[in-house]
Amino acid sequence: MQYLRTVIEKRATELADSGEPTAALILDAMGSAAVEEAADRLGARVTAATDDPPPSLSCRISPGYGEWPIESQTQLFDRLPHRELGVRLL
Repeated sequence: MQYLRTVIEKRATELADSGEPTAALILDAMGSAAVEEAADRLGARVTAATDDPPPSLSCRISPGYGEWPIESQTQLFDRLPHRELGVRLL
């Protein structure tokens, strides 16, 4: 997913820099919608995989949303088994 985000951000920047701000905005919005859809699907799978599933995962937030500072991402990430999974925080 990170690769896709990087590609979309790079292309949107290229479009904006080349005088196509509308195309850049649309591409960025499409990328954001795709990420939200992926998060919704993952949430549904997590909910379905539990023995006693909650009714929904309605409060999906992360560092950078609202007033939660993006800097908190490192503290949260350090509490996860990221090394075992081979995941890095950029």
